[in-house]
Amino acid sequence: MQRPHSISVLFLALFLILLSPIARADQGSLKIGVITPLSGGMATIGSAVKNGIELARSEQPELFKNISFMYEDDQFDPKQSLTAYKKLRDIDHVSLIFGFGDTLGLVLGPLADQDKILLVNFNFEATPAIGKKLVVRSMNHTRQYMTALANYLNQQGNSKFEILQVESPFFNAMVKSFRDAVGDKGTVEVVGNYTPTDTDFKAIILKLKSKGTAPVGIFLSPNQILDFMKQAKELRLEREYFGTDLFETAAGIVPDPANLQGCLYPDNQVSTSFRTNYRRKFGNEAQLTFAGSAYEMALLVGRIYRAESIKSPVDLMTAFATMQKQTGVLGSYSFVDDKQFGKFFEFPVYVKRIVGSTGVPVK
Repeated sequence: MQRPHSISVLFLALFLILLSPIARADQGSLKIGVITPLSGGMATIGSAVKNGIELARSEQPELFKNISFMYEDDQFDPKQSLTAYKKLRDIDHVSLIFGFGDTLGLVLGPLADQDKILLVNFNFEATPAIGKKLVVRSMNHTRQYMTALANYLNQQGNSKFEILQVESPFFNAMVKSFRDAVGDKGTVEVVGNYTPTDTDFKAIILKLKSKGTAPVGIFLSPNQILDFMKQAKELRLEREYFGTDLFETAAGIVPDPANLQGCLYPDNQVSTSFRTNYRRKFGNEAQLTFAGSAYEMALLVGRIYRAESIKSPVDLMTAFATMQKQTGVLGSYSFVDDKQFGKFFEFPVYVKRIVGSTGVPVK
């Protein structure tokens, strides 16, 4: 008389196991989806993310015997990010997703929590991770980067700053964080607002020529940065230029980034050995911070998955939260869970200048 009940319990247990994202993968394996732009205007960063993962796999294959990566090109388009997410969730049954961009984080973060899929977001902006149980960013938050930049510029005797920016959540957050970091030590004026398709900056350049010598913040897309700097050189506008790591993206687009030399931006710094190994394998040094972050996250997951009993994405997040301070290619880092900035991995931050086609820390 007890047998039907036992069979029912057995089927229920099997059903619940199959619902677990970790268990849905092949027995003993972990499937990781990677959503990143591998084509289009942000492909330099997206390719760096993929390359970082592949370098980790090639250097330490023993960590990835039971881990597979599935890449999806979203072309930095949130609609394509969502399509890729649904494929990875419903067809590939991944339990962990690496995804690039603040917009991706904002779109997929709530879904990841709902679907119990852990999202590692390669992104500076804290908002996607705030209040989320299963979203962690792989790098410092915007305020930390902009504080380092503002402090450096203040130390050089600058107190007035003029800014050009595209209206977007990413640039809005960057400009706000820079303004907050400057605080009462100076003034920050946004002198030009642009759409992502604007290419003519001659009017604002002429206006800037008549305003003085204050450093100019360029919070524009990579191609717009190239357009602005070309036009600024033609019109002989000479200023200190500062902005984001998109200066480095822009420098990687053109054969000769002469117009970008000396531009300032905050960033992390990879080790010399990583830089050498990356260049040897991929032939470039474009967006090494994102490559290094992806490399480090892949190795971290590999080490945890091999050493610990990970049965769910919650277990993996718990392993992140309880790990000791680590040392990797971006320096010493630790897991931080902050009410204001969400969950993220914290690394040392530097201010860099463009030298050639890459960034070099200022002394």
